[in-house]
Amino acid sequence: MRRGRKGQVALEYLVLSLVALALLALSITALMNIRSYAAHSTNVFQFRSSAEELANAMAETCALGDGNGRTIHLSAPLAIEGQEGMVRFSGAGITLVRKSACGVQEGQQPEGDVYVENEKGVIKITAP
Repeated sequence: MRRGRKGQVALEYLVLSLVALALLALSITALMNIRSYAAHSTNVFQFRSSAEELANAMAETCALGDGNGRTIHLSAPLAIEGQEGMVRFSGAGITLVRKSACGVQEGQQPEGDVYVENEKGVIKITAP
């Protein structure tokens, strides 16, 4: 009779251990998903912040006229395209479009510290 109880206790511990391991595996999977989502959200936030800051700097230098410029820091890389009074910022899997009174030099992908300059009504972005 005692042997049967010892076997039953061992089996119960084994089942409890399997349940604990299953719960641990589920928890780890959930934490990995949360971490991935947080990293994506951070990238999107940095892109939006950089795009808005660059759009504001471009509008300011455009309004101030030829020869004016400003240095800013971008926390995320951007791709810039200009089209008839509009500027399209792309990166991090999303696109933002803003109005622009000045033209924009094509093919720019600024990152880090940049100098935004108005050169005869065309916004140019270069390294400082």
